[in-house]
Amino acid sequence: MKPTLNSAVFSPELIARYGISGWPYPTYPGVQQFTEAFDEDQYKEAVSLSNGALIPNALSLHVALPYAGPAQSTPTGGITAKGMYETPGDYLLALHREVEIQGSLFDSDRQVAHLHLTKVDPWSFGSDDIEDLVGSIERHFNLSRSTLSNFAINVNALRTSRNDLEDWQKIGIDQINIATEGFDPTAPTTAPRAKPRDDILTLLKHARAIGFRSIHVALTYGLPYVPLQRLNQMLGSLLAILPERISIVPCKTSTSSAQSVGIDPSPPREKAIRALEACASWLITAGYRYIGADQFVRPNDPLAQAQDGGVLCWHPLGYGAQPGSDYVGLGAGAISQIEHCYSQNAVGSAGFCEPLHHHHLAVARGLVLSADDLLRRRIIQKLLSFGVVDLEEILAVAGISNKNYFALELEALAPMVKDGLLRLYQNRRIEVTACGRFLSGHICRVFDGYTDRSIGGQ
Repeated sequence: MKPTLNSAVFSPELIARYGISGWPYPTYPGVQQFTEAFDEDQYKEAVSLSNGALIPNALSLHVALPYAGPAQSTPTGGITAKGMYETPGDYLLALHREVEIQGSLFDSDRQVAHLHLTKVDPWSFGSDDIEDLVGSIERHFNLSRSTLSNFAINVNALRTSRNDLEDWQKIGIDQINIATEGFDPTAPTTAPRAKPRDDILTLLKHARAIGFRSIHVALTYGLPYVPLQRLNQMLGSLLAILPERISIVPCKTSTSSAQSVGIDPSPPREKAIRALEACASWLITAGYRYIGADQFVRPNDPLAQAQDGGVLCWHPLGYGAQPGSDYVGLGAGAISQIEHCYSQNAVGSAGFCEPLHHHHLAVARGLVLSADDLLRRRIIQKLLSFGVVDLEEILAVAGISNKNYFALELEALAPMVKDGLLRLYQNRRIEVTACGRFLSGHICRVFDGYTDRSIGGQ
């Protein structure tokens, strides 16, 4: 074990035993539990109930703007992308109608605190399109760009230019979330998801120079064509820019694309662990704070402050500093979290666009959470956000007197206690240890009521 800062210890032995992956779901229960029985009427009922709360929650909007149009080659020539819609105009028309319908459902006093544009593809949607869309949101929701706590855009670096950054800033966007998907100047020219390092670094430096308030970089590790030495070089270059947030995510190179350049599509576990260890060591040594899951932030970041203040939360977009918000997803495949239910939009022209053309929401599936779901979600939230949870306290708040309610879960945790991932006090209080922090997702899985709970060390 190698001790590091931030009360986190990276143990290659334990990572190898339990596996690298963390908590995989944007929601609990996971989207695989959503059902097509959930419909538009149930969603509207949930919104109505949320409007009627004594103190209604603020709103956080996230809007998906994915690639739309015919198949195109990526800049590297390694893969092609095909849009789910014939033209960007078709998608935008449906999206504007969704904004209008959704806006009419929420009371006018419910202020939008956060606006997040996700999966944005600059090849399909220009700055004028985004400006028009944000203007429509302003007309139909209680939103003012000047009072937003957070106005973010999520893009892939492969499709982003310096001009894009400048245009987005003029719109009022103050946070840029960039998925680099690995960058290496010596990568094979046909390697998937590869772009010359200088191009991406120049892009990030420009975002910093023109005054973006926050830069969030998602860095892929374990790429089969990036040896550990070059990964260290990339990290060094990236840290020279000091992004406010850095996420490290494992490589998901497809078999076909990897074989096309003669590389192993499934790098050895040992290599992936070494890469993860290198990333974590670099970031913590550079002064970043490990929040949890895949997230590292600078000490003055709002997420760090929220964790210190006991208000950090986990929502459909990951970690957030805005507890008590309802999340409204707009666009294809977007997920909404309203009161005690989830809903997810359909994708594709038939599923997403057609209902909206007839002035209906494109709700494809969802879930009304049971009392047990809410209980487990609360536990998982606390474990992911703070690494501490009192089971007896959780049960008391829910009005449950059965102290054996989590007997199976406590049994499943026993191997993890033995391995040092957590401490268990009086079969009620769970505290994730320093060496368990990188494995907290596995602890959370024990409380997933839809999976086999008998997971532990092997």
